Amino acid sequence: MDEKLKRLYEMAQSYRILPMHKNVFETEKDARFYLKSTLPKRREGRFWYYKNNAISCDNEDIFVFLRYNGRLIGCGVVEGSIKKHMEYKGSSYEGYYQFYPDSIKVFKSALTKDVVQKYIPTIDSLGNQGTKKIDEQVGEYYDAFIKLLLENI
Repeated sequence: MDEKLKRLYEMAQSYRILPMHKNVFETEKDARFYLKSTLPKRREGRFWYYKNNAISCDNEDIFVFLRYNGRLIGCGVVEGSIKKHMEYKGSSYEGYYQFYPDSIKVFKSALTKDVVQKYIPTIDSLGNQGTKKIDEQVGEYYDAFIKLLLENI
């Protein structure tokens, strides 16, 4: 992991797991392509639209794992959120998160709960739906969290 990326991850004050829904990304391959090719782009990327229940980004950077079909497939750091009702590609959204483009990474292979628990044993689940807050778990095992990233990016 290069130093710039490590600093971005260290800046995070909060940690979450965000879902990537099957009605938006039909397959894991589609979700991975979005993370590799669209989200990091400075023009048309960087924005992650949400339909409801935004995570609070009150002046803090938030590290997020991105979950597809119950497994973690990538990560990134949210630098802020904008609450603004909009229509995009035929769907209605309440706002969007803006990511640091250089922070967005796709894991070599999807991480199951069992794999994550080898590093962060207090993670009881990766969440089924919606957003999951994992501040305490990552804080308790921060060095293992960094090792998990180093070994899987």
